[in-house]
Amino acid sequence: MSLEKTLRTRDLVLFNVAAIVGMRWIALAAHSGPSSLSLWVLAALAFFVPQGLCVTALCSGIPEEGGLYVWSREAFGPRQGFVAGWLYWTSNILYFPTLTLSTVVFALYVFNFRFEALENSRAYTAGASLVLLAIALAFNIVGLNTGKWVQNVGGLAQWIPSAILLVLGVVALATAGSATPIPARAIPCSL
Repeated sequence: MSLEKTLRTRDLVLFNVAAIVGMRWIALAAHSGPSSLSLWVLAALAFFVPQGLCVTALCSGIPEEGGLYVWSREAFGPRQGFVAGWLYWTSNILYFPTLTLSTVVFALYVFNFRFEALENSRAYTAGASLVLLAIALAFNIVGLNTGKWVQNVGGLAQWIPSAILLVLGVVALATAGSATPIPARAIPCSL
C-alpha cells in the first residue's frame, strides 16, 4: 500500500512560514535595534538554508513517508527513530499553544483598540486558543488533504500583513525619511 503525497513544496514552504516568520517577531527585533538585522541574516545563512538543503537531500535519498522519524530510523535504527519522532511530536505540545495564544492576542488589535481589555482575560485567551486548536485538529482529523489548507492560510496570513507593513515603511521612508536612522556601524554589533 502506497501513501498519497499530499504535501507539496508550496505547502511545506507555507508551513515553515507560518511556524517561523511572522509579525510576532517584529517587536522583539525592534527592541533589539539595528543589530537584529545581522542576526536575521545569520539565522537564514546558518539555519534556514542548510535545513532546506538537508531536507531536500533526505527526501530525495529516502522517499518514504514519515520525515524525521524515517530518516533517523534509517540512519541510526528503530529506537533512535522512535526517540526523534517522539521528541518532535512533544515539541509541538508547547509550540501550537504559544502560536494560538499569540494569534488570539494579535487578533484583538485588528479592530483597533476596541477589544484590548480582553488581552488580560484568561477566559478569552484560553478559550479562543482552544477553539483555534480544535479547528486545526478537526481539519487534520478529516485528512491531511484538508488540514494542509489551515497551515497554508496561516502562512499567507503571515506574509500579507508583513508585506503591507514593508510597503508602508518604504512609502514612509521615501516621503518623510527615516524616523530611526540605522548607521552602518550599528548593524554588525551582534556578530
